[in-house]
Amino acid sequence: VTDASGQTVTKPIMLRGRGHSRRNPRVCDFVPLRLEFDKEEMKGTEFEGHSSLKLGTHCRSVAVFEQYVLREYTAYKIMNILTPLSFRVRLAKGTYIDSTSQKTLATRWAMFAEDDDDVARRQEGRIDDRPQLLFRHMNGEYLGIMTMFEYMIGNTDVSIATQHNVKIVETPAGVRYPVPYDFDYSGLVNTSYAVPDKMFSLSSVRQRLYRGPCRTPEELEATSAKFRAAKADIYRLYDDQPAFTDASRQDGQKFLDGFYQTLDKPAEMKRAFVDGCVRVGM
Repeated sequence: VTDASGQTVTKPIMLRGRGHSRRNPRVCDFVPLRLEFDKEEMKGTEFEGHSSLKLGTHCRSVAVFEQYVLREYTAYKIMNILTPLSFRVRLAKGTYIDSTSQKTLATRWAMFAEDDDDVARRQEGRIDDRPQLLFRHMNGEYLGIMTMFEYMIGNTDVSIATQHNVKIVETPAGVRYPVPYDFDYSGLVNTSYAVPDKMFSLSSVRQRLYRGPCRTPEELEATSAKFRAAKADIYRLYDDQPAFTDASRQDGQKFLDGFYQTLDKPAEMKRAFVDGCVRVGM
């Protein structure tokens, strides 16, 4: 890392594997990692104040898997545009070296993700990990953004009730916000290993399904207006990322086109967000 004087220094850290499906060797041959820091050692570096960070890795050495990292990074950045109450992410180039032979195994794009507690701390809150929290326990305005975002990116691999791929941030005033993460099973990222849960009867992760709460027309319009206002900034994420291949850039923007076409057609809005809304929770 670079210290306060601009010098490059080496610091000891701990590494361990993390994740669930991506720890299966039939899915990935390179697992996601958690980096654990000694806070004293990190003073004066870019990692100052952190005790641990997640590092999203490339899963496999095939070129398209590196694009998956960039696609998922962009999904996080879309949520950052929609609301500051979202996981911050940062790209990095990871070089992986065999500690025995000192042989370089790979240099690939990777993605740091903010620690759960840091997300909560920015709201002066804490993580509420109690099970079986439902829609009615959440801030309604934020819940509307979060569930429309999941529909936008084509992600059904999330559950508030089981806290699967979502962290509940509770403020001192008792207001709860379901902050989503892990989007590699979404249609926007479109990994080769992503499949929808059989319970939804979807043909692929590219088929969208709204799993959010039933809302009034006024609430739905207020939420969709935020997405329309953010459209140019969202598409610019693809235009401004030089590491994207043309195929990834075009695929991402085309997939988003389908979402925005739905917002422009009242009949499709009703079909997607009213006829298929969820009464209690997900």
